[in-house]
Amino acid sequence: MMNGHCNVNLKRTHMNITWQAEDYRRHFSYVSTYGSALLDLIDLGKTKTVLDLGCGTGELTYALSKLALNVTGLDSSEEQLKLARTRYPQLSFILGQALDLPFKHQFDLVLSNAVLHWIDKQDHPQLLRSIRRALTPHGGFIFECGGRGNNAKIHAALAKSFAEFGYRYDMPFYFPSQAEYCALLEQEGFCIDSAICFERPTKLAAESSIQGFIRMFMQKPLQTLQPQHVSGILERTEQLLMPSLYHHQEWIADYVRLRIKAHLS
Repeated sequence: MMNGHCNVNLKRTHMNITWQAEDYRRHFSYVSTYGSALLDLIDLGKTKTVLDLGCGTGELTYALSKLALNVTGLDSSEEQLKLARTRYPQLSFILGQALDLPFKHQFDLVLSNAVLHWIDKQDHPQLLRSIRRALTPHGGFIFECGGRGNNAKIHAALAKSFAEFGYRYDMPFYFPSQAEYCALLEQEGFCIDSAICFERPTKLAAESSIQGFIRMFMQKPLQTLQPQHVSGILERTEQLLMPSLYHHQEWIADYVRLRIKAHLS
């Protein structure tokens, strides 16, 4: 899944993540809700066609269509797309991979929310070339993803819990700094219009938990564990995080977001 929900590049990153689309939509809908801030960055006077890269269950795709834009949603998760097509049958959704987009100079804008951090660092030059091919001349790229330090407390607690049970924790995401990613964009032929990296503590859904969050988004590290150790490690991680991320009977995830608007030179 993408749009918070990213399953964008399983072929290369081996994320081995299986999205429970309806559970994701019900318990982690804040991903798409926060992503709606990207719509404010769109220059509607210059934009007619949009690719929602990592559309997930289609919430942002639908919001884009309400702006009178010709929008296509693309995701690599069949399960997410099935739900998107059911909920928004009037829109176009395509199964595809971000590193090899099946478009050539077709879109004025590629928009992506909560997707890029799922792609391995070494694959980002290929990703940006794939996006460049999909864009019309001087087309734009607007995205938000996890930035440097995203969920740092959660990953540190997982690393400690894994170690206590005799495992090594390998953090499965790429969270670049603002300067790092702006330099990469410029290297691949983009000009930066705006860039910001900011902390955004995010309340989890009332019916969710930090263990549910980890089970949803950190599937790859959990797959390295012996099944009998998973519950113990999650319980220990929750215990470690309780003092810093549990307040007034609510879990707060320590998000850091990187948001960039760029265009082809």
